[in-house]
Amino acid sequence: MRPSMEPRFEASLCLPPDALDILSSGSTAVLPSWVLLDSLAYMVPPGSAVRNHTTAQTMMPDGRTIEVTFLIADPPRRSYWCVSVCCPDAAPHGDGNQEQEQEQEEEDNPLDCIPKVVSLADHLALIKVGLTTCNHWLWLVYSASARGPPSLLLLPDIHDHQPLMEPLGIVPSCECDNKLGGCIVAALSYNYQQVDPQYDLHLFSYHGEGSTWTCTQQHLSVDYGQTRRPRRLFPTKVISLGDGLLGWVDLWEGILVCDVHAAAAAAAAKEGGSATAHFVPMPRPLPGNQDLYRQHDSSARPLRDATFGHGHIRCVEIEQLVRPKPRAAPVVHDPSTLLLLLDSQSPMVPEKDEYEVVGWRLITWFRALTWGHWQRGAILHSDDLIGTRGNLAWEDLQTCSPLLCANDDDAVFLTSMLKNRPHQDKTDWIVTLDMKTKSMTNQPMPFSADRAPHDDPTHIACGLTKYLTSHDIANSDKLNTSGKKRPRLSQATQGQQQPLKKLLQPSSSGTGN
Repeated sequence: MRPSMEPRFEASLCLPPDALDILSSGSTAVLPSWVLLDSLAYMVPPGSAVRNHTTAQTMMPDGRTIEVTFLIADPPRRSYWCVSVCCPDAAPHGDGNQEQEQEQEEEDNPLDCIPKVVSLADHLALIKVGLTTCNHWLWLVYSASARGPPSLLLLPDIHDHQPLMEPLGIVPSCECDNKLGGCIVAALSYNYQQVDPQYDLHLFSYHGEGSTWTCTQQHLSVDYGQTRRPRRLFPTKVISLGDGLLGWVDLWEGILVCDVHAAAAAAAAKEGGSATAHFVPMPRPLPGNQDLYRQHDSSARPLRDATFGHGHIRCVEIEQLVRPKPRAAPVVHDPSTLLLLLDSQSPMVPEKDEYEVVGWRLITWFRALTWGHWQRGAILHSDDLIGTRGNLAWEDLQTCSPLLCANDDDAVFLTSMLKNRPHQDKTDWIVTLDMKTKSMTNQPMPFSADRAPHDDPTHIACGLTKYLTSHDIANSDKLNTSGKKRPRLSQATQGQQQPLKKLLQPSSSGTGN
């Protein structure tokens, strides 16, 4: 049953103003090498005007065609992607009244949840889709190519294989030629038959156009080295480490690194035995975050991120800096002045100190795959930014969720929001920092945060654009000639975007200069 009343689902039926800006500006022949991509899709009507040279399509099990299109913007602006589903015999929109068109549009859209980009590796993106006509997830592989148009591939029904831990990862296969060549989708499952944490590795391999999928399962033997064996891992992301290596990242505990190419080759040769992985522990949390680490149900995403680039695993952590809130001095009562001390006059309970956030500090760590240690990178205090672009009023902002980019070792992206913003204001900002120069490299970039909580933003660093070309931009207009109305797109206007508030305040004192 489609969650039509769920706010995030409803918000995903209407492109945000900055995505409409990208549409109105048209395609460009020069794409950035990477983008900040909203991992959640926007669901648009079939035949709408979002099609461009990134559009790829494939057939779904129910006979409908699904299309995926990316809307690219230079970072730190967010890029977006859209999904549309078309039935071959769908009636054109615009032949009835508005209510009938609304019913027809809902009938044409069988998506029952927001599609999501789950994992990225080189020119590949793994996409999760849910349909009202299917009782399990569908998985799609989007493949960008510098040699031709992109392609979209539907995975087989992998959920009949065994219950799998999400997220899944993806890597190109050894023989991949970057043109819908081979790919391997990898997943872990938890082995409940063992007392100690044990995992199985599931590989779904595709060897190129015209071939079929093969599925294998192997026990995963994990080498923990000299580190302690952690409790069960709960990965929140999968990162590609190059050369067929994948890392399942638990931001509190560590990373399971597995050579997927080697495991796939062993499975194809029917050598038997276990696949191997080694465990990379995460750095010890900063003092202000250690209480959260001890709470087993707390998420580390508001505090940490990890990625791989330029031969190193990199980690970033943010720690909130607090001070006690001022309060009036308590009145001390002397019981010796009372003739009667009533039972209702209970002993005084000391008041607990209350704290307020006045800033933050960031720390980065890095390590090579062969190292047995993390090396400290840079430390940045919010006060360090004073004097570069003015005095940031960090005490008026909630700032968290650092994000790393594999292409830039010094860049960190934070998400900020006003603490006392109106309830209807869903605007957040992306703050871009350079850890090396200890400066903000761009003005805070606003975006609509109506589909994700502030401490778990949906944007991710995506390098697909490095493989996408604009060779057929001149022909892309032919894709956009559909005369069908797109009423849901027109609902989003520039007037809905809250204006960028003044985050940079001039210093009111001489401190920090």
